[in-house]
Amino acid sequence: MRASEEDRAIEAWMSRRGLVLLLRGTAVGGGATARAATTLVVWYVIVMALMVPSTSLTWVSVVVIVVGVVVGTWLASNLIHRRRLFARVEDVGWFEALVFMLVPTALLAIVPLDLSDPEFADLGVDQDTLRALLVIAVFLTQLVVYTTVLLVTTLGLASVLPWLAREFAAAVTATGSTLSAALPVLLGVVFFFFLNPAVWVTIGRLNLTAYAGVIALLLLLAAAFLGSRGQLDVRAITDFETTEEVRAALRDTPLAQAPEAEIAVTERVRVPLGPRQLANLRFVAVVSRLVVALALALSVFVFFIVLGWLAVDADAIKGWTRVDPNVLFSRVTAGRTYIMSVNHLKVAGFVAAFAAFNYSLASASDARLRQGLKETAKETSRAACAIRLVLLRRNGTLSPAPPAATDR
Repeated sequence: MRASEEDRAIEAWMSRRGLVLLLRGTAVGGGATARAATTLVVWYVIVMALMVPSTSLTWVSVVVIVVGVVVGTWLASNLIHRRRLFARVEDVGWFEALVFMLVPTALLAIVPLDLSDPEFADLGVDQDTLRALLVIAVFLTQLVVYTTVLLVTTLGLASVLPWLAREFAAAVTATGSTLSAALPVLLGVVFFFFLNPAVWVTIGRLNLTAYAGVIALLLLLAAAFLGSRGQLDVRAITDFETTEEVRAALRDTPLAQAPEAEIAVTERVRVPLGPRQLANLRFVAVVSRLVVALALALSVFVFFIVLGWLAVDADAIKGWTRVDPNVLFSRVTAGRTYIMSVNHLKVAGFVAAFAAFNYSLASASDARLRQGLKETAKETSRAACAIRLVLLRRNGTLSPAPPAATDR
């Protein structure tokens, strides 16, 4: 594999697992501005294409201005950075940042605008003031978009979120043995919560904001526990004592065939990680276990929805809460009316979230509740650290002493 192909394969491997931040400080993977370039270029073109046609110019003038400005700034960017004239913009420097924020703003200040629309008249300001407000609004919008995109790419959210979705899908389809071991325990803990009138009175009658806050609080507490120092041994992930350990960690990565000289370890080596990279590792470890809890919570939710449909009718809900339920749909049979209400969904969701919280705490100490699970987070994080070890050695920047942040 050629060097450039290997670098792309490494970056793709890290990105698919939400660990792209571990490439920081190596020669592989672009910086935040490089990863943000495509998104910012697309946004810039869209803004230009939508903003200029809203002026009072003819369509011919609009096309000339849009194409001319976009192509002109593209060529100017490549000339300043001494790239090929029509090369793809692969990084965002100071010039591109200024173009992104100032060109749409300046264009709106220069081109003729049709401000005679009655909607504008209702604002009660003169046309000069209105133009100034529009110019300020466009500049602030561009500034916010630029900052947000850079923040997302710097924190690695662009790679973490797709990885999170894949982890949840995998957990939903691969928790059979875990489900059989954990579900009876979870149901034993929360079963009578569902039939407790106090839960229906409080949770079943919450508005959407308060309800979301309760669910979020339970999940945040579970995540905080799973991410605590006692639940993640950083040294077990970042420390390598033998060459065989490094080779084993690299087994399923693009560096599986790395030369012996790049992975040789004669004494304990700790891969240096900064605070954000450590946070990235903890996030991956937390999410890999939390998504299993959420997959189990989904099973609990379905169970209680079925139980509620069969056992909790409108009379029961009204008897508990003293108000009529918000019925979504119902089915009338001989002698009974089955209903599904918003109250059912809220209570079942709360019980499921509490079950996920309880599983997160209990599974840390009870191996039976983790039956059938692989320690994928630890294996993946250790492989990423082994990759980082090789890349830092290639750069000649591997510090002989581990930084203090790694021990945190």
